Parts: sequence; C-alpha cells; structure tokens
Amino acid sequence: MNAVTDSRIDSFRQCVERVAVLQAELHTRSIALARRDELPGLIERCAGVEARWLRDELAASEHPLAFVIRQVKVDRELRGVLAGLPDSLRAAFDAATQVVTAAAGGPEAVAALPFARRHVEELARYQSGSAVPATREARQTYLDAVWQVIDAAVAAVPEIEFEVRQRVSV
Repeated sequence: MNAVTDSRIDSFRQCVERVAVLQAELHTRSIALARRDELPGLIERCAGVEARWLRDELAASEHPLAFVIRQVKVDRELRGVLAGLPDSLRAAFDAATQVVTAAAGGPEAVAALPFARRHVEELARYQSGSAVPATREARQTYLDAVWQVIDAAVAAVPEIEFEVRQRVSV
C-alpha cells in the first residue's frame, strides 16, 4: 500500500472515530443535563477520569449557558465531520479497491481469484449503498460495518498476493 492510499483510508478511519466520539459526547451531555440532580451521587461512586468528567459536567450544568454553548459547538463540529464524510468514504472505498485489485494483478485477475473478487464485490456493494443514515445509532452501525469491510479488504492483501504467487508457480 502506498502513502496516498494509506492516508485516504486513515482519513476515513479518523472520521469514523471522530463521529463516534462527538455523538457519544452529545448523548452523554443530554443525559447529564436531564439527570443533573443525580450527578453528586454519581461522582461519589466513580473514580478517576469519570469522576473528574462528572464534576466538570456538574459545574457546567450550574452554568446552563456555558453548557448549551459547548453543546452547540460539539453539534457544529459533528455536522462538519459528517459533511466531509461522503468524500472521505468514497476515497477510502477507492483506495481499498485499488489495493485489492493491485494485489491480485489487475481487474482481470480479480475476476479469476475468488478471495479478491469477494472483497472487491463487498466494497462495491457498500459503496453503491444508500447514504449515511441520519440517526445516531444507525449511523454508527453503518460506519462500523463500512470500516470493517474496508479493513478486511486491506488486511486480505497478503493472502491475495500469496494466492497469486501460488497460481503463478503452478
């Protein structure tokens, strides 16, 4: 895999991770706001990073404007990441497809190698699929599935190269 391909796939991975973190923060903030009366008890039962985070949330909930401003900033950041997601997704699909096709020895060779063909078909199936879902849970499930398909295709490259060498030596 070359640096350009690797950076396109890594960019998508970072996008997926950032979406997950931002979605979780928004979800947790909404729970913290709704249950702020229970935060002191939760802080007593927690330790370390969790307790510190809950103390910060408690302090922020005492200043509702600061809490809302942070929530709006996180929401804007999430929207920005989601706006760039389709391009990042397309680039990652293209990069993974190119890597598998190159490992097999070209498009004609992909058709002759079942393992490579399966990965290319799976990538094409997800690439031609519907848009990224709008709800938090569906979006995260979809992005996790897409990441697994891309990661599996790239991880299969050594096996595909081995299969090509086996066919050539026979």
